[in-house]
Amino acid sequence: MGKDILVIVMGGRKIGIYLPGDLEELVIEYLKRHGGRSISSLVQEALRTYLMSEEIPGCNLVGYIMVLYKHSMGDIDRELTEIQHEYIGSVLFENHIHIDEERCLMTIAFRGRYSDFESLMKKVKSLRGVILVKHLCVCVD
Repeated sequence: MGKDILVIVMGGRKIGIYLPGDLEELVIEYLKRHGGRSISSLVQEALRTYLMSEEIPGCNLVGYIMVLYKHSMGDIDRELTEIQHEYIGSVLFENHIHIDEERCLMTIAFRGRYSDFESLMKKVKSLRGVILVKHLCVCVD
């Protein structure tokens, strides 16, 4: 009996890129630490991450917003909660950890339109006491 073989052909094109020596060293070290991956797959993943985090009009996103803040500044905990309530249909949950006596780290899980995601990020960034806001999201359309 023969085995059925499923072949999936995806469009694509082979291209060449130039890596300066210092960047090549970083890539090789990264691949050694994480094992089993090629430079091509690493570049593909990096491009997907970069492109999917860019604004895509009308796109629906799933992702996280990470907020590092000083909890002693004003009433920032209440303000962060109020902002999340403005996006009650899109904010799935939040997680809050205490880093030290002064700082907290909050992650906010989000699912919704890019425009709402961007608006939420701007409001969070504008709060007094916010040190850093980073995000990781993907377009699910």
